[in-house]
Amino acid sequence: MGAKTAMVTATLFPDNVNGIICLDTAPTGTQDDKKQLTVNTLDLIKGIPVAGKTRKGALDLIKAEFKDEGIANFIANNLVYSEADDH
Repeated sequence: MGAKTAMVTATLFPDNVNGIICLDTAPTGTQDDKKQLTVNTLDLIKGIPVAGKTRKGALDLIKAEFKDEGIANFIANNLVYSEADDH
């Protein structure tokens, strides 16, 4: 399955998808470039301070980093809150 197809499927049917990891969605650059871009993007996502935020608050922070609304929503929809969270 292509990465974009997987992302659309996960968005349309969130109850049927536990999670996905999409890598190398664009056929450009060298393998090392792709790996570094993936690592940089994951580091950016991990660095967004969403702990203790409501989903709306987290989405606002994510949108500040990712201008594409679809990508921001995809990231926000895949946040995992522990049972101890109030949100």
